[in-house]
Amino acid sequence: MYGISVSNDYTREELVSRSKELAIHLLPLPAINNERYGVGFIGVHEGEGASFIFVD
Repeated sequence: MYGISVSNDYTREELVSRSKELAIHLLPLPAINNERYGVGFIGVHEGEGASFIFVD
């Protein structure tokens, strides 16, 4: 997980928690099989006017 915040040292806990919930529902299961290594990426951007989460 990578997070960045415009106003704090860390992103807000509610954004981090929500990003984990989204990842659980979006990423394939099982994580590891013959077609994938089980590696994912979560980004949390807490901006001044908007925040966003991306999961890959």
